[in-house]
Amino acid sequence: MITIKHLLNAAAVGLILSTHLAVAEDTGVQRAANGTVQAVTAPVKIVEGVNDESRKNGPVAGVVVGTARGTVNAAGEVIEGGVDVGVGAVETGVGIVKKVLQPVTGR
Repeated sequence: MITIKHLLNAAAVGLILSTHLAVAEDTGVQRAANGTVQAVTAPVKIVEGVNDESRKNGPVAGVVVGTARGTVNAAGEVIEGGVDVGVGAVETGVGIVKKVLQPVTGR
């Protein structure tokens, strides 16, 4: 949960900065926002795993197998979402630097 909290804090800072700096790259902000949503909603994968396995194998086996399988899927979602938050923050930062340097470099 601490990791998710850190991801949310990083995403919030990125989103606040991007709204105050109109020169931010939209793709980076969007990627960071999508990554945040993906990481926050990852626990749903555990519930889905239990539900799917319970339907296939009955309630007892479904809870055991579904929890294990759902936890692995949720961890993957958190990692993938975290990567998107990080990449989005970098893309946003690069976009800001490019816009700031544009008058100097001409690009």
